Amino acid sequence: MLGIAIYACIVLWMFARLRKRPTSRMLGLAIVPFSILQLLLVPRSGAAGEMQQYLFWLTRDLGNVGCLAYAAWHYRCRATRVEKLDLDRSKLFWKVALVLAFCVIAEDTYMILFCHPDFQNPVISLFLWYLSERNISENVLLVVCAAQLFCQFSHILRVYARHPRADEDVAAESASSEDDLASRVVIYADAHKLSRREQEVLTLVLKGNDAQNIASELVISPGTVKAHLHRIYVKSGVSNRDDLIDTFWRS
Repeated sequence: MLGIAIYACIVLWMFARLRKRPTSRMLGLAIVPFSILQLLLVPRSGAAGEMQQYLFWLTRDLGNVGCLAYAAWHYRCRATRVEKLDLDRSKLFWKVALVLAFCVIAEDTYMILFCHPDFQNPVISLFLWYLSERNISENVLLVVCAAQLFCQFSHILRVYARHPRADEDVAAESASSEDDLASRVVIYADAHKLSRREQEVLTLVLKGNDAQNIASELVISPGTVKAHLHRIYVKSGVSNRDDLIDTFWRS
């Protein structure tokens, strides 16, 4: 049950990193088959139990690889331009995570199927037992995931540090909403000296609104919106909307 819970957390983490809100059907397709296999393959003693133990752990290992494979497929086939700009910054993490996921499989394969320690030598047998119980590759993988998650949301901590009062509502909103756009806008505005109104215009641009919709949303004229956009372009060192979006998500 603990293994199923851990796998469910990994699946939820993957959806969070892809900025997708999973439906009950998506979670069911990802977790239910895995849970059934885990319950059917609970290790038992004996010669047959060794293979069952291996399949038990292999199922969980392949679940990790499956999450990474789904993320790669989403990046290639379903991600929007903005999502790709955001995920591009994590390419190194995905590559490292994939290598470590296969290292976990290799480690489990060796320790379960091929490692038969000589119990007449207590030092070697104890050392190999220690390694088999620690799942070193898996622990490193989880540390890498935790570090990447911290880096992803560290800007929210910077919002609290830079704006403990004036922008507390923005920081709180970004921490509880489905994405972290609000906190990113605050940091980007700090770096490029954008005014409060320019922050509002930038946020609406990033959400895909055109000048007319922005004018309606902020109750100002389209000409005023264009003037704000021009100042944002100048302060950001870009010349058009696409370059602004690209610069924002790469910053």
